[in-house]
Amino acid sequence: MIGAFLTWTISVFAGVNAYVAILISMVAVAALGVVVERLTFRRVLGTDKLNEIFVSLGLIYIFENAAVASLGN
Repeated sequence: MIGAFLTWTISVFAGVNAYVAILISMVAVAALGVVVERLTFRRVLGTDKLNEIFVSLGLIYIFENAAVASLGN
């Protein structure tokens, strides 16, 4: 979802070719994944597996609500 929205945003507002926007989005989403992993999942690594599930569910709600807030729906 983040990659698709970012690709569309770069393509439409920056006027970049869609294929180039995909490459830029891939790098940005990979960097976001590294940041999320280091800030959230590394802290619960080695603990109960239920903690990892709770972190995953929490991130789903955070990203979902951030997308709704940014799109205005």
